Amino acid sequence: MRVFLLLVTIALGGCDAVLDRTFNRSAGEIALPPRPPEVLLRPSSVLLDGDRILVEIADGSQCLGASGAGFTATGWTGVLSECGFPYSYSVALVAGTPAGPLPLGPVSPLLLPQPEGEPPFRPLAAVRITDSNGQVYRFESFEGF
Repeated sequence: MRVFLLLVTIALGGCDAVLDRTFNRSAGEIALPPRPPEVLLRPSSVLLDGDRILVEIADGSQCLGASGAGFTATGWTGVLSECGFPYSYSVALVAGTPAGPLPLGPVSPLLLPQPEGEPPFRPLAAVRITDSNGQVYRFESFEGF
């Protein structure tokens, strides 16, 4: 029984050392582990609807990019809201862009050469979204001229 009490006493004494390192007992607060780095997710789709964009993020979150007072016939800039991803964005419009919903697709970073003699495709709308690490994602309308 004496050996058992000795082992329990040693074990509890070791717990105090662990607790002292984990809890700041003098301040009465818990020492929390460092926060993990922010998880950055890419935007997966964009829908232009009049004077706002609706952005879907890869985790299914939906963000809003309303133009507010910054709306012009050629576009606007802002920061996504109503979601956990405050990414900056810019919208570029061509005169005559329809006011109704206009889906935009991601632009591949791989640029293919334009066929000889064919005029380049110019989208009606383009959106650039920049995450907090500076990564840029581009989206363009499927309709253009």
